Amino acid sequence: MTADQRNIIITGFMGTGKSVVARAVAERLGRPLVDMDAVIAERAGKSIPEVFSQHGEATFRHYERLLCEELAQQRGLVIATGGGALVDAENRRLLGSGGLLICLDCAPEE
Repeated sequence: MTADQRNIIITGFMGTGKSVVARAVAERLGRPLVDMDAVIAERAGKSIPEVFSQHGEATFRHYERLLCEELAQQRGLVIATGGGALVDAENRRLLGSGGLLICLDCAPEE
């Protein structure tokens, strides 16, 4: 697999700028952007907080796993994960198998 085929997966804790950085990288490289939380919300027909409050974290994590399985089959994407997506080892394996994982970090005052 060549570098231009590998997905670029941007991850990190909430508030580290995953979506902003992923959008900038996708624009700069001319690649499609996938914001996992946005896709899950669209498919569920609800916001992420609504999915959590109405159906629980297990349902959200199930949606997240299905999306990771789907994205692992695609190439050339820039993917912004949700804050907890890669806490799950299988999600890390799935996304990491076809891409470069980049974890953003920042101090709370930044």
